[in-house]
Amino acid sequence: MLCFDTSTPASQSPALLILVLQLDGDMYESTMDGIVNLYPKLSKGGFLIVDDWAAGKACQDAIIDYSAEYNITEEIIPIDWAGCIGGKGISYLFLP
Repeated sequence: MLCFDTSTPASQSPALLILVLQLDGDMYESTMDGIVNLYPKLSKGGFLIVDDWAAGKACQDAIIDYSAEYNITEEIIPIDWAGCIGGKGISYLFLP
């Protein structure tokens, strides 16, 4: 069985560029593993979707900690009872 900490580093090909990154890690460590290894590959104008943003504090803490460490200031917007969306290099999002 692959875990985020062993499978996401393998995606570090220099050619890899991500337009939409959806994380569903549920917990702090798995969310942090995903964001650390994949967010740097998210293209400017790309979107980050986090499934468990409001479902538990651990996932939210991972995103907040990573954002603080790397001075990421883009807005995070709730999209349903648990998920959120943010845009890399986008100062605001218009959602219907």
